[in-house]
Amino acid sequence: MFTKLLRIAEVAKEKPMEKFTSLAHLINEPMLEFCYYQLSGNKASGVDGVTKAEYEAELQDNIKGVFCSFIFVLLFNFIHDIFWKCPFELNGSPCFKLFIP
Repeated sequence: MFTKLLRIAEVAKEKPMEKFTSLAHLINEPMLEFCYYQLSGNKASGVDGVTKAEYEAELQDNIKGVFCSFIFVLLFNFIHDIFWKCPFELNGSPCFKLFIP
């Protein structure tokens, strides 16, 4: 997996205008844990006021929570795109469904 990330970084550096459609398939719990350990511990706390040391106290649960939230957002956006952005015909002209909460 990290080889893939390094290759993506190389392509992004070589071709700054390159567009990547999705990198979601590279994100998983071990990758999030790896990224956590790459963070410097002497920086300011996050917007929620949690320091790196406090976050590490329940690291596995926190990573599971972040990953589950990530998957939820992916699925929500996927379903939203299918049901609300799919064009359909109305009186012969294309229309889009519109979600109004």
